[in-house]
Amino acid sequence: MIRGTMLKDEYGKISAAGPLMNFILAIIFFAIMFVSSNEYITLIGTYGFFVNTWLGLFNLIPFGIFDGIKIYRWNKQVWIGLLVFGIILFGMTQVI
Repeated sequence: MIRGTMLKDEYGKISAAGPLMNFILAIIFFAIMFVSSNEYITLIGTYGFFVNTWLGLFNLIPFGIFDGIKIYRWNKQVWIGLLVFGIILFGMTQVI
């Protein structure tokens, strides 16, 4: 939970860092799935990709205390961009 006095701009950027980091981790785990020949490492990559994609999308919910409402209030285009990227990643979970 972010507390303290800060500008709307700072608040939005800090809130966007969470879902963005989840999506970056999802991409790293996605790469691990295909680089490793070890089935256990591939399984870890698969679960890491799936979990981080869901967490990123979950945090983009624009209600209550979620990061999504803070990002949406700060910059709607950034929120839409993150949401679209998360949906594309989610679509990739359906293919693997």
